[in-house]
Amino acid sequence: MQTNLVKRVADNITLVADKIQGRLERRRMVSIQPDKPAIGNVLISYVVNPFTLNPGEPVPTSHTQHWECLQMAKTFLDFGYNVDVIWFYNDVFIPKKIMPFLLKHVGTYKDVYRF
Repeated sequence: MQTNLVKRVADNITLVADKIQGRLERRRMVSIQPDKPAIGNVLISYVVNPFTLNPGEPVPTSHTQHWECLQMAKTFLDFGYNVDVIWFYNDVFIPKKIMPFLLKHVGTYKDVYRF
């Protein structure tokens, strides 16, 4: 009986730790600056993981969203914009700078961002 109780407590601790880790991951933001002086800011609300890869690590091919998000960011960087990228399910992000462009995953926000 005591072993069963210890296992249930350990399982609950693991569950809570996983939820905390997931919540922290959802709040992650990546900021990228262009090579030249920036002309403005862009927020991309899509996926973050293509920007957290180690050097030389390939972009995941499990879904096109990885390449799409990376390409959108590269395009705006080439135009001279600072790019901030957040997860599309980040429900706590509040922009702290003026962003004339917001690219978002379809169906994720209902008038949350009004610039």
